[in-house]
Amino acid sequence: MIAMVGSVIVLLSVAIGFLMAGGDLLLLWHPSEIVVIIGAALGAFITSNSVKVVKSSFGGAVALFKKPRYTRDSYVDLLKLVFDLLVKARKECLLAIEADIEDPSKSELFNKYPAVVADHHMLEFITDCLRLMVGGNLDPNELESLLDYELETHHKEAAEPAHAVQKVADALPGFGIVAAVLGIINTMAAIEGSSNAEIGMKVGAALTGTFLGILVA
Repeated sequence: MIAMVGSVIVLLSVAIGFLMAGGDLLLLWHPSEIVVIIGAALGAFITSNSVKVVKSSFGGAVALFKKPRYTRDSYVDLLKLVFDLLVKARKECLLAIEADIEDPSKSELFNKYPAVVADHHMLEFITDCLRLMVGGNLDPNELESLLDYELETHHKEAAEPAHAVQKVADALPGFGIVAAVLGIINTMAAIEGSSNAEIGMKVGAALTGTFLGILVA
């Protein structure tokens, strides 16, 4: 939300300053520049990333406009589930929870917390951890390091879409320059027989492309 507010402030500041200098906002409207920049950026993004990353990126973009995935109740339910599992293991022994972790969908303990069961990654992490504990084949220190490694791997995979988008954002000024060069080529091609106003509009369109690339980045 803060980033959106900042972007709106930037756009309003530029527009108001341009109007104060006697400019016309319609002179900044050049759909061809937008097509070049956005189209090239989108094509480069799809080309340089896997289908999984592309889908995750668009899914994450849509999620920005939704409510947070995890709320206070989500964390409370998770703590309650872990507490119930550990209490059962302490009272009856670790093998008592083996059936629960092998098939959580049929477990009475897990079904008390449907939000946790619906989260694939969270459920998988909990059951894998408890399965290692039930097996009893690992030293506690080894178990801790193994779980830390699994969390690190999950966080790295979850951050891949953000890193992919950041790489494209870093390249947007370059796409803006491409749009500007194309605009200058059109200007040079149309310079003969054109009025000063027409030439000025074409040069303005070229510079707008560079500005849009930097602004979006």
